[in-house]
Amino acid sequence: MGSRTFWALAAGGIVYIGFAYMPLPAAPSIVYGLAGGAITVMLLAILYRWARDRDGLAIPMRRASDLRMIGYFFLAMATYTLCPLMGVRAFALQPARMIEYGLEADAAYLSFHLLIELVLGWMFILLSTRIAARSPDESVREVPSEHVLTRR
Repeated sequence: MGSRTFWALAAGGIVYIGFAYMPLPAAPSIVYGLAGGAITVMLLAILYRWARDRDGLAIPMRRASDLRMIGYFFLAMATYTLCPLMGVRAFALQPARMIEYGLEADAAYLSFHLLIELVLGWMFILLSTRIAARSPDESVREVPSEHVLTRR
């Protein structure tokens, strides 16, 4: 990692810390809706690139790529589990309402569901890195140049 990249990441981290604990700039439903839409678009872009580039990989790297995609799937599902947990199913962001409607059990169930999805997602990503690390460095076969994966 170059010096410029390091400082860009450090500045981004400082900006994140500065804004992460501020009140939401708009109604929560708008913020969460926009964030959910952005996450969906990014997930679709990852899925598109994976489907496009997968056939250009050597067999061991395909396995690593498939496991990484499974991990991303579970992380995406964990992200979407936050919606019912925090919103209209369990009202975790409004504890008084949760207690009023007797939804504590739903919140506990959804939290457990979220934890399982996070563990599975990170486990599959870890497995993918282990397979990729054991594979030869030259893992890309001859494919059109616009489909070649490059390592930085």
